[in-house]
Amino acid sequence: MVFPDELLENLDKIAHNLKKSRSMLLRDAAKMLIEDYQKRFEDERRKIKIKKAISVQDSLRKKSGRWDGIAEVRKWREMKT
Repeated sequence: MVFPDELLENLDKIAHNLKKSRSMLLRDAAKMLIEDYQKRFEDERRKIKIKKAISVQDSLRKKSGRWDGIAEVRKWREMKT
């Protein structure tokens, strides 16, 4: 892989300011890129799971009609006593 001269100059300036070698700077940047990608990937997966859960809840809500879960729990509690 070949980097343009201007990009290398900018990387070298940053590396110098951070007192790192160019390769260390690139290694750190690659680690940060991977971590950021993995975080965004997991966030997207979590959003998909949440949307699916909401869809299931909506479907169950439609099927249950006017069913009152709280009243049902109270009814079962009263039956035990």
